[in-house]
Amino acid sequence: MIGMDKKDVETAFGDFLYSGKFTGTQIELIQMIIEHYVHNGNFEPKQLMNTEFNSLHRDGITGLFQRDDILKLREIINGINGKAKI
Repeated sequence: MIGMDKKDVETAFGDFLYSGKFTGTQIELIQMIIEHYVHNGNFEPKQLMNTEFNSLHRDGITGLFQRDDILKLREIINGINGKAKI
């Protein structure tokens, strides 16, 4: 099995994703990250700059999220990656 369990990844993003402060486009990007984990088993924060994740806004992730939210996304991603290595 290459990918990760979708429920586990969704749980990791839970509080952040469901805080109710995000637009549909922002939620779509988070769902893309979740799907990437499910299908590939990993995700690195630097991938947020890749074309597929920048297709939702001309300025990429920096056009979609405030700095604090980008830092929180990176923290969640690093947390998932740390658990995946165990």
